[in-house]
Amino acid sequence: MKLGEVLLEAKLIEEWQLFEALAENKKNRTKSLGLILVEKGFVSEKDIVEVLARKFNLGGVVLSDRLLDLRVLSYISRKIAKSTRAIPLRATGNNVTMAMVDPINAEYLDLLRRDSGKQITPLVCLDMNIEQLLDNAYDAYERGERIFQIGSPFKAAAQVQPPVRITSGFHEPPPPSIKPQKQFMVLVVDDDPEIVKLLTAFMEKMGYLVRTATNSTQALNRMAGETPDLIVMDAMLPGMSGFQLSKHIKSLPEYKHIPVVMMSAIFRGDGYHADAIATSKAEVFLEKPFNLAEVKTVVENCLAGRTPSQSPDEEHERSIIEQARDLMQNDDAGKAAELIEAELKKRPYSARLNAALATVYFKMGEDYKAIAAAERSLEISPRNFQMLFKLAGLYRKHDLTHRAVSTMARAILEAGNEQEKGAARELLQEWLG
Repeated sequence: MKLGEVLLEAKLIEEWQLFEALAENKKNRTKSLGLILVEKGFVSEKDIVEVLARKFNLGGVVLSDRLLDLRVLSYISRKIAKSTRAIPLRATGNNVTMAMVDPINAEYLDLLRRDSGKQITPLVCLDMNIEQLLDNAYDAYERGERIFQIGSPFKAAAQVQPPVRITSGFHEPPPPSIKPQKQFMVLVVDDDPEIVKLLTAFMEKMGYLVRTATNSTQALNRMAGETPDLIVMDAMLPGMSGFQLSKHIKSLPEYKHIPVVMMSAIFRGDGYHADAIATSKAEVFLEKPFNLAEVKTVVENCLAGRTPSQSPDEEHERSIIEQARDLMQNDDAGKAAELIEAELKKRPYSARLNAALATVYFKMGEDYKAIAAAERSLEISPRNFQMLFKLAGLYRKHDLTHRAVSTMARAILEAGNEQEKGAARELLQEWLG
């Protein structure tokens, strides 16, 4: 059965989405159908893999969030890996685990067994232009690299990276080459983790910053740290419901301007829509299961004509951080720490203030306090490459090797450009030796 038919049968996509993806696939044969569907935000890679795994009655693997130990490539030749569209993932004893686009093809499995001299455990994966990805991985292996990030098959395999500046603990990431533009921030509030993942991935592809919360209390704490430009929330949240949360937000002068999109699988029909909007003061009501194309239209309409917000509190926060930097330049890190600590009592959920405090503590030689502040910052804003990079260095300094490696691996996944990714990968390879 073809992939499109499998996804339609599982109700993961709609016919119009399949037709749109097939049309693009005909124009651009360098991209697989599955990859096009994922890139358009119609379905997630994880959902495709789960459906295929059930179909084949096998395990599955999501490639885009995986780091590959390149030494495993020694078990399978490049030629055989490409011809069978299979990626070696790990080798244990007399077994090699392979990610395969066609994991039940008996001819392919036999080729892999004969080439490796080992038993093969196949896992199903999405075709992310596997042949190009394999060429990039084998090229990196032949250059003597140890780690390869799967998931970006269209980027060059490697570039010459500038040297990494290293201090005694914090590894300094390369400075960004371009000052980032202010982005719209969307707060997604839902206690269903799959909905949160879906909306986060979809909105990030649309170019928005995304913050998440699983209940009303957490949402208000997130807002105390960073003011969103749009809130997308479920109506039936645990504790304070989405209706109550929206009404509360609209009663607060500092937040009442923020558009709210309410979602529900229970309240359905135009009559309920009008009542829900009247009760919650939300701008828009969406029924679950929602159509991502509709979500896109609603979000764009809500943000049309607006500019990314920066509240007076955020401006004050930036001023505090600048003052702290000035104090540090004058060798007064103690006063810088006191200044930020006092502000954090008012805004404990500020990712920026916690990150700034981590830097100050490190300058003071208070490494464990620096680690705690950096971890708090990443709990609030988990995709901050600079903070992940620095925290990994602190873990490494104090021989917390497992934490250092896993944190630097996260930094690679969150890198904003090839320079950042190369710097993180170089250190990770050095630590793995």
